[in-house]
Amino acid sequence: MKASLVLSAVAALVALAPLAPARESQVWGRSPSKYITWSVDPATNGLYFTNQEGSSSKLCDVSAPTALKLTFSPDEKYVFVTDGSSIGTRVSLYKRNSGVKYSKVTAYDFDLATQRLALQVETGKEISSTVLKNSRYLDCAGWSKDGQWAHLTLSGSGSLNGRKVEIDGFKCSFNPARGEFTNR
Repeated sequence: MKASLVLSAVAALVALAPLAPARESQVWGRSPSKYITWSVDPATNGLYFTNQEGSSSKLCDVSAPTALKLTFSPDEKYVFVTDGSSIGTRVSLYKRNSGVKYSKVTAYDFDLATQRLALQVETGKEISSTVLKNSRYLDCAGWSKDGQWAHLTLSGSGSLNGRKVEIDGFKCSFNPARGEFTNR
């Protein structure tokens, strides 16, 4: 009796399985204004922006779509892309040209700049290259209401002059119009 009941339950599940919706492996979201829809092509890991009129543009390739985070400025002129995995994340900044076309801002090394500021504030030390090598997490936590400042957070560990260095949740801000980093 028990075996026939179990077999009936299994048969019912198998019969109903085709009715269940297929899961999409695509990662996607919308900008705050909902004008831009972003999506990651699971076959190529390409990040694409599409507007309401259907125009589309590839922004970049991402390494780990499941860890992807996009943080748009309030006017959507800028977008920080946080990408990485469980062993660390990094940020890239993109500036809108027009419509859904954005260009990568390459003038700043956000990893080095945030580490430099964090170590100046936390330890009084100056660095010329990155020292946080282990489980380094750099993220854009959001934007100021006026959209002038992006708020970044940094955590990680490494060594400087043979001594262990650990930064946990250091907060700083970046003004893309002026290229200015501050810990205010």
